[in-house]
Formats: sequence, C-alpha cells, structure tokens
Amino acid sequence: MTKIRMFMFAALAVIVAFGVCGQPVLAATPHFQVRVVGPSSGQVGEEVSPDVSSKVYELASGVSDSIPPLDGSSLPDWPCFTGGSDPDCSSIPAGGVVVSYPQYTLSLADAVAGDAIWIYWWIEDDNASKTKPLNASITITQGTGAGLTTILQTGDFSLGNNVQGSVIISGAVGVGVGNCATATCVAPVAGKATMKIDTWVGTGAKVPGTSVFQFK
Repeated sequence: MTKIRMFMFAALAVIVAFGVCGQPVLAATPHFQVRVVGPSSGQVGEEVSPDVSSKVYELASGVSDSIPPLDGSSLPDWPCFTGGSDPDCSSIPAGGVVVSYPQYTLSLADAVAGDAIWIYWWIEDDNASKTKPLNASITITQGTGAGLTTILQTGDFSLGNNVQGSVIISGAVGVGVGNCATATCVAPVAGKATMKIDTWVGTGAKVPGTSVFQFK
C-alpha cells in the first residue's frame, strides 16, 4: 500500500487589536488544523521568482453543526485521510478523506447560545515557497444592502509556513457578538448567511471562495 505523507499543524491566528480607536476585537482566537496530502506535482523546490500570485485554488468549502470529537491522541477525529496514513480512518482504501457532512441548514438556537460551527475549506496549493506564510480570512454576513450585518470576521491570520499539495483547512468557530476582529458582529438571525473565505500565500493575490447556508 502506498503511504500518503501527511502533515498537520495548528494555525496561530494573528489578530490586530485596535484598542486606541475603541474598535471591538475577536473574543476568541480561531484555531484551524491544516492537513496536506503529498507535495504538489506542479511545483518543486523553493520559489525564487517574486510572489506575484498565490498559486492557490479553492476547491470546496462548507459548514456543519457537527464538531469533531477528539481521538485517543487528543486530535480531532476528522478530517482524516484514507489509505493507512491516519489511524482515525486507516481501514478505508487510499484516495479519499473523511469530513463532517456539510449542511445547508444550521441550528439558530445553537448559534445564538454561542455554540461553535465547524468550517472547512479545501484548496490546491501550487506555490513552491516553503518559507512564505499561508494566510486566510473568513467573513460571514447576513442580509443585503443597508441591512447587511456581520456575524463572523476573523481578519487576516496565518496558517504557518506554506506547504504544497491538496490541503484541507478546518476548525470550529463561534459566531455573533464578540466574534469580529475589526468590525462589529451581531447575533445571527434566521435566514440565509454568506461565508467568504480568502486564502493566499505571502503577499500574493487573495483567492476568494464563497458558500451559502442558512440558520433555522
């Protein structure tokens, strides 16, 4: 059986506090796990050219009410890769990944109570640099026009040094009051919500991804 090389590291979010201006700051620093299947076949070695493009491509994103339980090593049970490289799903043949099932409808009661929602997104990272940071930002809004409100805004944060390959990033985050880095977050309400995730490497172009779900 071919072994799949997998890396996992905790992401340290960088949140800027605007204490002088009195702007609200994120109540809890978000932490995301990053899992990678092998190096990208398209790039090899260090990047020597200017970082004019992130060379990151978003493949999918989603949300769920289901928060991963911890395994015997105190790590989340999912996401995990198949093919024997991860004990949490080693019985499944290589070529897949186990994640929480995505949902369109989430519990408003749970969100208002402050329970977290699970966010994941999948990218292909073809940037050859191993020293520039992989960065991200997440914003969730509700409403439109003058009625637009924000229920989550992480601001820009670093996921650690860049790695190549098929990458899944996931974590549990709270929404509502106190969950904005620089904006003013309000409590979620019943109805549609739009999640925008940007991912980029170094100072390269931000690669946007958008998905829609609803609270009920």
